[in-house]
Amino acid sequence: MAIIISYPSAGTVTTSDNLLGTQFDGESGANITKNFSVGKIVNLAVAAVTNDGATGTFETADSKLVTVEDGIIISITPL
Repeated sequence: MAIIISYPSAGTVTTSDNLLGTQFDGESGANITKNFSVGKIVNLAVAAVTNDGATGTFETADSKLVTVEDGIIISITPL
């Protein structure tokens, strides 16, 4: 596997795209490398925010502004 910064950046990301990550295995204590779809990560984030009823504006690592009201994402805009 090449150094991560040597890969080109994706132009448009869709919910069917996959990201590489690790998943903790509670039984073995190991971090196992797996693929995660963007859609599943979005669903997890929405469920977490919805359960907390969060309201506010959050900046993402890729320079987007996410506005949430009562746990519902209202808008996502570039900074």
